[in-house]
Amino acid sequence: MNLIEQLRLRRANLQRTQEYLSETTGINRPRIAAVLSPNSKIDARVSTIDALAAGLDAEWVLVPRHLILDVNRLLQGKSIGPDNVPSAMERLLG
Repeated sequence: MNLIEQLRLRRANLQRTQEYLSETTGINRPRIAAVLSPNSKIDARVSTIDALAAGLDAEWVLVPRHLILDVNRLLQGKSIGPDNVPSAMERLLG
């Protein structure tokens, strides 16, 4: 999932409107709509992406490719290691 897709998903999960993002970031709503559009051909500036992430109470991070699977597992609440190891949440509730 690319960064723009993650921003779209984060916005949907938080139920934040484009109007809300416009008010909190200072970016006009049509620009937000264009950047976050699934069919967007816009090459958004880093400052725009950074502002949108901040407006969604998030940070973006560069992860080396060789660590991406471990990072994804960690974000899913799973321990890093074999698949048959229960997550921290499963151990807590278990």
